[in-house]
Amino acid sequence: MKKTKERQSFHRLMGQIAGFIVYPIVLVALISTLLIFILTPKGKVPSFFGFSVVQIKSGSMVEAGFNVADVVFLNQNINGTLQSGDIIAFYKDFDPADTEIRTALVLLSEWDGVVTNEDLLNGTRIPKTTLEKSGSIVYFHYIEDVYVSPSDGTIFYRTIGSNPNAVADGYIRSDYVVGKYIVTPPFLRSLLSFSTTSLGMILFIVFPLALLVLMECFGLIEQMNIYSFENKVFLRLIPFDSSQIVKYNIGKEMDISRKIYFYATSKEEEKNAVFDFLFSYLNVGTKKEKLLYENALKAKEILQNESSIDYFLFWQSKLTKKSDKNRLKKLQNQFEYETLMKKIN
Repeated sequence: MKKTKERQSFHRLMGQIAGFIVYPIVLVALISTLLIFILTPKGKVPSFFGFSVVQIKSGSMVEAGFNVADVVFLNQNINGTLQSGDIIAFYKDFDPADTEIRTALVLLSEWDGVVTNEDLLNGTRIPKTTLEKSGSIVYFHYIEDVYVSPSDGTIFYRTIGSNPNAVADGYIRSDYVVGKYIVTPPFLRSLLSFSTTSLGMILFIVFPLALLVLMECFGLIEQMNIYSFENKVFLRLIPFDSSQIVKYNIGKEMDISRKIYFYATSKEEEKNAVFDFLFSYLNVGTKKEKLLYENALKAKEILQNESSIDYFLFWQSKLTKKSDKNRLKKLQNQFEYETLMKKIN
């Protein structure tokens, strides 16, 4: 008997733990899955309310503390606010249409703000969407200088990696910029990067979900234990006031139709104690629960002063769910049959 109680206590504890960790587990698994989904393909960087993540593909920023495969956050709401020293993610592509324009660029800090409207475009510019669809690689570098085309005011960025021997990239047109780096702690970058590896998938997706299933199993076992005790109490195989029943709060867990029947079939000398066992918690509950408690008091009075038929009819008029009404009707029929058999015997 002691071992049985220990197993029940263990299942109860594990069921409670499951309730606390279900949501964090699901959250971690979803984040990891999302990262794998959005970082696996090349090309378009997904946006979430103007923010995104990108995975570093090269070692050109190692000196700045960014390792290959690190995952970093980006702010895509830049609106021309970028300046020298900012770290950006971009499509490293040089549009042939800008060939002449790039030869006439001037530093933004030295520009007088006058747009000459000189037509230097060599055909039609390639939009960023074309690069996204073609699976172009997203690079991650510092902005060395900001330039402008006086002919049409287009902004270009000259970018460079952090390594000592790094050579500056060509001029990156502003619309090819994906976003500006948001300071992401190294440990978080590494953690997000690890979550996209095979081992990371096991630890952050497979293992948490397996643990979730295990916790839910303990929770299910707990519910089965509770129902088992409820059924034994209802069938009067265990006293309603035993320590195990009080521990699991079976009176609260019992279905309303069963409560009604159980009270009606209780011994007269136990009725007050049974009433408290089934309904007393309602008196300090919500407004709906307090109303149910008041109905239980009225039903108790009806059963004492009138008849069992009136008692069941009263409850039928107060129950709102059809399923509760149907279950109560079956139990009422059972009650009337048992009462009749007692009279015959």
